[in-house]
Amino acid sequence: MKPTNELRTQGTRNLMELALTVGATRFITQSFMGGYGYGSHRDVLTEDHPFGPRDRSAGLERTIAAMRFAEDQVLNSPDFEGMAMRYAIFYGPGRPLDTMLKMMRRRQFPIPRDGGGVLSCIYVPDAAAATVAALENGRAGRAYNVSDDEPVAFGTFISAVAATFGAPPPPRVPGWMFRLAPYASAAINSTIRLSNRRAKDELGWTLTAPNYRDGLRLTREQYNGLPD
Repeated sequence: MKPTNELRTQGTRNLMELALTVGATRFITQSFMGGYGYGSHRDVLTEDHPFGPRDRSAGLERTIAAMRFAEDQVLNSPDFEGMAMRYAIFYGPGRPLDTMLKMMRRRQFPIPRDGGGVLSCIYVPDAAAATVAALENGRAGRAYNVSDDEPVAFGTFISAVAATFGAPPPPRVPGWMFRLAPYASAAINSTIRLSNRRAKDELGWTLTAPNYRDGLRLTREQYNGLPD
């Protein structure tokens, strides 16, 4: 995660300096729902829940700190009307799906036996629409959760991807096997459910894919075939 952490910290700072140089007045930073902290959250998370909590995500403190810093420098900037988009897990047509399907066809994309945690997702075109809406209608100093209406268990989602695109069902393996990849393990075993009410109310944003089933159907319609 070191390169990603540097993008969120120094990379965001560099972009802000460039934006100031060219006379921009609004600045949106890409944030992520993982910044609420990994693990099991009982509540549906609104933007008023603590973001970037310390000592919650063992082994991932630097990653959480980078998310917190990226938001803080934008939302508290005296130079811009700053906003943060706390995106859920992206899915939709493009390279990430291509890579996932290649791995699935080779049975190299396992899921935990218990299905993992419950996570919020967002269809990429809907995420893009939310970003444009924030540029046009967002309030300075505000963060916005960007997710669909229906959180889903990780294993259920991955199995639905396989079924939609004709890939073999993902193998189910013991949870301890994911410990070799701590960040991935934390993400897929967490329960992070987002409320998107603020984005809908303040931005005038609507979803074309209110849930993962609709989003996968739309993705299938746009897709040109399975990767080789």
